[in-house]
Amino acid sequence: MKLEGVFLYYDKENKNGRIYTKEVAKEIVKQFNEMDKGFCLGELGQPSEHITNLINVSHEVEEIHINEKDKSIEGTIKILDTPKGKLLTTLIEEFKEGSDIKFSGAARGTGTINKNKEVEDYTLHAFDIIPLKESAFPNPLKITDL
Repeated sequence: MKLEGVFLYYDKENKNGRIYTKEVAKEIVKQFNEMDKGFCLGELGQPSEHITNLINVSHEVEEIHINEKDKSIEGTIKILDTPKGKLLTTLIEEFKEGSDIKFSGAARGTGTINKNKEVEDYTLHAFDIIPLKESAFPNPLKITDL
C-alpha cells in the first residue's frame, strides 16, 4: 500500500509554533535526495528520539518534492511488511470509511528556532506517520496504491 500527501508546510506557523522557511524546505528535499535509496525509513506515531528505531519502522519514504503553489513538501510513502507496517495498514483500512481519524505525514529532525519562530540549521532524520483527528490536519495522506 502506498500513501501520498503533505509532510510539511513552509512559510507559515505550524501547530508547534514553528515556521519552516522555503530555504529550509529546499534543504530538507536536498538532504532527502542525498540519502541512499531506501534509507529514509519512518515510524508510526511521533517518536521522541531522533534515531529511527528499526523495531518501530512502518514505512519507507520513496520520494519528496516541493509544491510551490501550496507551499509544502509532499511525497510518497510505501508501507512495509513489518509489524508496525501491518498495524498501520490495519488502522488505515479500519478508519478509511466514516471516521474522523486520518493519517498525516510529519518531518522529524533537529534544528534551532530563532526569535522569529523560524527553524534554522535543520537536519532531516525521517518522515513519520501520525494518526490525527481530521480537524487537526486538514490534508490527510491519501491511499494511492493497494
